[in-house]
Amino acid sequence: MSETPQRKLAAIMFSDMKGFSSQMDADEIGTMEILRKHNAVMEMAVDAHSGRVIKTIGDAYMVEFTSTVNAVACALDVQRRFSDLNLDYEDGGPFLVRIGIHVGDVVLEGSDLFGEAVNVAARLEPKAPVGGVCVSEAVYAQVRRKVHAVGKDMGFVELK
Repeated sequence: MSETPQRKLAAIMFSDMKGFSSQMDADEIGTMEILRKHNAVMEMAVDAHSGRVIKTIGDAYMVEFTSTVNAVACALDVQRRFSDLNLDYEDGGPFLVRIGIHVGDVVLEGSDLFGEAVNVAARLEPKAPVGGVCVSEAVYAQVRRKVHAVGKDMGFVELK
């Protein structure tokens, strides 16, 4: 008989940098420097907004928050910081990040998280525009009137 999984409610944020693999193919040393700057921004913002990094894979981050407002505030903070860093580059910059956020019930397994809420957040990330944040309807319902940002309703979006 298997034990009952431990569950909790969490806001999950996924981020990913557009073109990271092709940047690595073209210039490993330069891209590693960009990755170090990227990671420093991510770690600083996650700490400032009381998040917990669950895992990283290359340039991708999975982060947990106990507050949906903090998750969205972190994402907006990150995007502002990357936008500022990109001003130092002529071609639009290398910090072209997409972020997706969903809130829901998650399953704890050691220090990792699993479940539908994690899957939805991961699938929202590629739907975000570069430099933007894509949130689920559940996230929007919790942060409207609490986070100051301009948004665009994408309507119903089918996720894989």
